[in-house]
Amino acid sequence: KLTDRIEFGQSRAHEDIALLMAECEILVLPSYDTDEWKEQFGHVLIEAMACKVAVLASNAGDIVSVVGDGGLIFEQKNEESLLAQLSTLMQDEALRASC
Repeated sequence: KLTDRIEFGQSRAHEDIALLMAECEILVLPSYDTDEWKEQFGHVLIEAMACKVAVLASNAGDIVSVVGDGGLIFEQKNEESLLAQLSTLMQDEALRASC
């Protein structure tokens, strides 16, 4: 039942991001570490938080420090963990508003 609620969009100009973010309820950043790369910051997370959008991000790289208590974290590459946290955010309007 999520297909009606999820949109996978094309890349956008940087100046359009705030308008796009304002349309979202939840932003998910499913980054994962590899031998060659670790997420350093996750800039999109702070953009979402600045737009009062709830964030859900993996525990990759330094994302946990960026999110702090401003969102929820799931275990990278763990679909069950992602689903559990996403379900929590979808079902709890007060939690979404406080993230």
